[in-house]
Amino acid sequence: MKIIVVGSISSGMTLAEGLAAGETSPQITLYEKAAYCSCGTGGLPHYLGLKGDELGEILAGCALSAQGGSIRVGMEVTAVDPVGRTVTVRDGETGAVTVESYDKLVLATGSESVALQAEGGSRMGIHPLRRVEDLLLLREFIRTPYVRDIVVLGGGLEAMEVAGAFRKLGRGVRVIDCGQGLLPGFDSEVRSGIQRELEEAGIVFHLGERVTAFQGRTFVETVVTDRGSYACDLCVPCLGAAPNSGLLPQAKRDADGRFLVDASGRTSLADVYAAGSCAAAGQGLPATVSARMGDLEAARAGFTQEAAEQLGLHPAGVTATGRDRSGLVPNAGAVTVKLVYAKDSRRLLGGQIWGGEGARARINAVAVAVQAGMTVEEFAKTRFVTGPSGHAAWDPIQLACAAAN
Repeated sequence: MKIIVVGSISSGMTLAEGLAAGETSPQITLYEKAAYCSCGTGGLPHYLGLKGDELGEILAGCALSAQGGSIRVGMEVTAVDPVGRTVTVRDGETGAVTVESYDKLVLATGSESVALQAEGGSRMGIHPLRRVEDLLLLREFIRTPYVRDIVVLGGGLEAMEVAGAFRKLGRGVRVIDCGQGLLPGFDSEVRSGIQRELEEAGIVFHLGERVTAFQGRTFVETVVTDRGSYACDLCVPCLGAAPNSGLLPQAKRDADGRFLVDASGRTSLADVYAAGSCAAAGQGLPATVSARMGDLEAARAGFTQEAAEQLGLHPAGVTATGRDRSGLVPNAGAVTVKLVYAKDSRRLLGGQIWGGEGARARINAVAVAVQAGMTVEEFAKTRFVTGPSGHAAWDPIQLACAAAN
């Protein structure tokens, strides 16, 4: 079987390896038009503070993560023929064009940042963080001691990861957002709780403010909004992204332009699959997501209470805070869990979790319980791992279940 992957290792190659499972001699080839493979670019902010040799190991590891696959960077797939089962590939260095056949095609083309619309938005020092190339540039930029005041535009998970990473490096961080507010997709009290913890960590928020201009000489020096002006040595826009789905206009897409896929990643076209931010499930539960914002982690699975109410599911919500490990263990931290369930059937509908290191890993248990249709009582009976070396006698999830009774 010959499988061609276009784009990301993290989502595309993972899906391709799943498709190749059981095949005797699968041939997987990944084409990436950039100089570096995309291998989980949602985590790029956390590489900002790494030493040069550590970053090199990570970039090398991206290639190693493709087991048995061939990775070809600097090669752009310019066209797809789903009827003839071929892709057209252009060599970015020589310009040479070839046509390659496939048995299965995986599109993991990702997305592009929404353009910044403000006066002076093209000044030096205003740069997104979407690709490895962006990471390398920003790492060099922040090495100078003159880059102290950093402004992050946007309130989504990506923006919070960027803000948390810069704050952990000891820089002054200001978040400005005039869009949907902080962390859309989480319940309002969860957003408030996370904002409080980020403010305690030193991040300053300006929600509901619209950026009107960037001032400075060659480099940006000031961000101007409809409410004030703020010093800025570096601005990182995180205003959302539009999916790169133009390669396959024949495939069915959602209202945002993402390829509609089933649970296996299959698009509406035969033997064409999609994964990552260019794809969306047509039906079922929302995606399970997580983020690390400096030293704070957050995640959600299933429906929020607000979303469940809009869908007429008659939900109830309960929140509880517990310790992530025994009080005798050093560095024990707080983890807060909100569970959402149906009032009548008591079936779990979703959950949100935030806290210190390791907090977001708990969302997998919630995701499985929601998918399995467990009730709160059934979930409470789950035997979570315990032990004096690293786990509390009662997991914060179990405390939330108890609070629901």
